[in-house]
Amino acid sequence: MYYAEGSSRSRGGAIEGRAGEPEIVRVTKGWEENIGITFSPSWLEGVRGDVNNDGSINILDVLATINHILGTVPLSGDGLVWADCNGDAGIDVLDALGIVNVVLGIGQCVP
Repeated sequence: MYYAEGSSRSRGGAIEGRAGEPEIVRVTKGWEENIGITFSPSWLEGVRGDVNNDGSINILDVLATINHILGTVPLSGDGLVWADCNGDAGIDVLDALGIVNVVLGIGQCVP
């Protein structure tokens, strides 16, 4: 039987998340064994690197990511997903650098 972290227990392998929350859900088997599957809900629309979800990746996205890393203006909601440029389920200086590279046209974020 599989469960989604932060959700109620499900039956028969189905996953019951908290409705309306733009979060990445990590699927676990039982309460302790992590089987390492993550996914974003299908209703969550956007692009990694477009932190403010304005339709373009630019210096504003870099600044939003840096401000989050420094703790001055924490991201919330979709911004937490889209700032994770390298897809490692965390937001750090490597993500900020990845977004800078996208702005400069010399790199890309993971899909």
